[in-house]
Amino acid sequence: MKKLKIAQIGASGHYEYALPAIKKYGFDVCAIAAGDESEDISRALGDYDKIGSKPKIYADWKKMLDDEKPDVVIINSYMGYNAEMCVYSFERGINVFCEKPAATTLEGLMRVRQAYKKANVRACGMFGITYAPHFEAARRFIASGGIGEVRLISAQKSYRLGKREPFYSDRALFGGTIPWVAIHAIDWIYALTGFE
Repeated sequence: MKKLKIAQIGASGHYEYALPAIKKYGFDVCAIAAGDESEDISRALGDYDKIGSKPKIYADWKKMLDDEKPDVVIINSYMGYNAEMCVYSFERGINVFCEKPAATTLEGLMRVRQAYKKANVRACGMFGITYAPHFEAARRFIASGGIGEVRLISAQKSYRLGKREPFYSDRALFGGTIPWVAIHAIDWIYALTGFE
């Protein structure tokens, strides 16, 4: 099996969902770049150091993708940049593992969809919770008819109050709580029932 060459943009979300596979399969994390000059990637560098990976640090994420030509890019910068980063990656034939949402505006979403349709790539959102054992058990139980016909679904994801990085207070960089958090509930409903 070919070892995947992986690059990462940013460290402001859930890139750690990729760490177990990177470690298990010995994938090459060739490079990392911040998505914005204000973004701190030190947490990711520390995590990669713990699994024996020493990615090259780039100052410019576009240059990183063009120079390194990774098989997969982990897009994990400020959410407001996700659409641009996805489109840039798709146009270069790079597979994407992206923090959600893939776009924070409808215009951005249309650009992402169009670029994805033209490219021969795979894209995956960071929905790690959906594949936890308790969700798998619930999915099997519902599929077996264990609760009968599903007619109503509600979901909730709660966070403790606390201090967040400044970009969470900037609508252009963050995108909002609904696309970032409520998207989990939409994903859970679809994953558990197939309802659209």
